[in-house]
Amino acid sequence: MNIKSIVILTLLLALLIIAGVIGANNTQIVSVNYLIAASQVSMSKVIICAFLMGVLFSLLLFITYIIRLKLQITLLERRTKKLSAR
Repeated sequence: MNIKSIVILTLLLALLIIAGVIGANNTQIVSVNYLIAASQVSMSKVIICAFLMGVLFSLLLFITYIIRLKLQITLLERRTKKLSAR
C-alpha cells in the first residue's frame, strides 16, 4: 500500500468514527414530513439519510463533470490528429 491509500483509509476511518459518535448522541425521535406522508424516526437516521443523499448528489455531479471533460479531451485529440495529418 502506498501513502496515498493509507491517508485515504485513515480519513475514512476517522469519518466513520465521527459519524458513530454523532449517531450515538442524537437518539431523539423527530417527525419527518415529506410529500406523501410523515413518519417518526430517530435524529441519527435523518442525519445519515441527509448525508448519503448529499454524497450521492455530489457523485452524480462529479461523474457528469468528468464525462464532459473526457469528451472534450477526445474531441481535442481528434482535432490534433486532424491538424497534424495536414
